[in-house]
Amino acid sequence: MTSTAHIIIYLASNTLRVFSCYLFFESLLFDKKIKAKIPCFIIFYILNSSFQVLFSIPLINILVNLIGLFALTCLYSASIKHRIVSIVFLYTIAVFSETIVLAFTHFTSFSIFRKASYNSMFGTACMSIIFFILVILFRRWSERRQGILIPLSYTLSILVIPMSFIVITIFLVVYVPIAEWQFSVIVTLLFIISIGAYTLYDRQIAFFQNQNDLRILEAQNRYYRTQLDIIRENNETIKRIEHDLKNHLLTIQSLSDKENSIKAHDYIDHLKNDLFQIDQRFDTDNPVIDGILNMKASAAKENGTPIHADLQLPANCSLDDFDATILLGNMLDNAIENSSGDISLTIRYSKGRLFITCSNPFSGKRKRSGSVFLSTKDNPSIHGYGYKNMLRVAEKYEGSIVCDDADGVFKISVMLMLPSKP
Repeated sequence: MTSTAHIIIYLASNTLRVFSCYLFFESLLFDKKIKAKIPCFIIFYILNSSFQVLFSIPLINILVNLIGLFALTCLYSASIKHRIVSIVFLYTIAVFSETIVLAFTHFTSFSIFRKASYNSMFGTACMSIIFFILVILFRRWSERRQGILIPLSYTLSILVIPMSFIVITIFLVVYVPIAEWQFSVIVTLLFIISIGAYTLYDRQIAFFQNQNDLRILEAQNRYYRTQLDIIRENNETIKRIEHDLKNHLLTIQSLSDKENSIKAHDYIDHLKNDLFQIDQRFDTDNPVIDGILNMKASAAKENGTPIHADLQLPANCSLDDFDATILLGNMLDNAIENSSGDISLTIRYSKGRLFITCSNPFSGKRKRSGSVFLSTKDNPSIHGYGYKNMLRVAEKYEGSIVCDDADGVFKISVMLMLPSKP
């Protein structure tokens, strides 16, 4: 660093670079282990900037960057392989952006072992801007891969800001004879505007996405409320027929005694239509859970993927009817839609905890983002909300959900803290 203006330009540029690293990790490493990550990125910025200003030796800076970036990945729940891949990918983007600028400014003679002699303030600023643009493009691609569809016009509008900064910077260097300190102040302000604008943009997108999520979740909740109403109506029909069963048998006997076999058969068919609309395979002493299982078992049988269940539920289970419908409905709907064979369902209750496990074989490969499996449906942007609903139920009961797809079998396990009713 040859002057105060160069140092200011570097510090401002590094701010944009570290902010870009934050955006990159937030896109690629989905599972947040620590919520308060900003202070950690600030510490990384201070250390990274200090080594660059004090030593300016590329090899030292590379080692500090790699160690610091790996430490930042520890803020997220990810495998070692996933962390290394993310760092390599991020560094590839950084090297690509620097190579473009070095080639444009005709700087080809340097060594990673000697103190850097690159003193172009314009080049230093452009490296960070190009890196920022590439990270934004990657972030949009990552969001699209997750099923978050953002209009192209939104992406182009936010890219206009850093791209216009490159034009302004070139204009200042070529056509406006200003002092170095003036140039450094202008570039710093441009970087601050760029970070602020993108932060506001990102929050606005998140707000709209949350609103869309809520609308879809509400629609799905209405669907499961309708299913719950159907289950309750079926249970009432069964109770009504069971209540009048004695009278029905007397009527059948009377018709048989009078040798009116045609009317007797018609009466029996009518009774069967009411009583056996849904196969009554399951009986856990919980009418809502029985209704869900019997309804889904009928759908699974028609689909050629029968359900094999091992059920142990307490008679006084305190799981809310609507929550049971969301959990079992989503779990079995997903299994029926994606299974390539028989479906296995296990429900166990032990020491105040309810365990529900559903597994099914599948063909092909399940997509995932971190530990979250993505929807396999045609339009993932309007699907995958059943899992979010299930997570909300699990959080309500201080429980957890774990998914796995080992050996061609997709398995989802739910644990709920569920004390028995007195």
